[in-house]
Amino acid sequence: ISFPKGPFKDCQQAREAGHANSGIYMIKPQNSNEPMQLWCENSLDPGGWAVIQKRTDGSVNFFRNWDSYKKGFGNIDGEYWLGLENIYMLTNQDNYRLLIELEDWSNKKVYAEYSSF
Repeated sequence: ISFPKGPFKDCQQAREAGHANSGIYMIKPQNSNEPMQLWCENSLDPGGWAVIQKRTDGSVNFFRNWDSYKKGFGNIDGEYWLGLENIYMLTNQDNYRLLIELEDWSNKKVYAEYSSF
């Protein structure tokens, strides 16, 4: 896997640097020692969304213990949970919004957006 330039502090910074494609980016939050792989979604307006969880086909078991949810699990280019520690590092550096996208088996999508996350 090849990564765009970076690492960036978040997906919004990557987008503002001209990386308009959705995909895997190297993100290093300001308060983190290590960069992380993160799926940045730019197809939903206005772009720059960090995908913290993705479930599409049931290929990853989400019935996990606390430590798994703390650290994260799955594969960043498939189904995954980013992990509570990573989410904290990412969201503790700025003010963010949360967008939830749900899609049913007939491809109907609904959204919920929260102005403070």
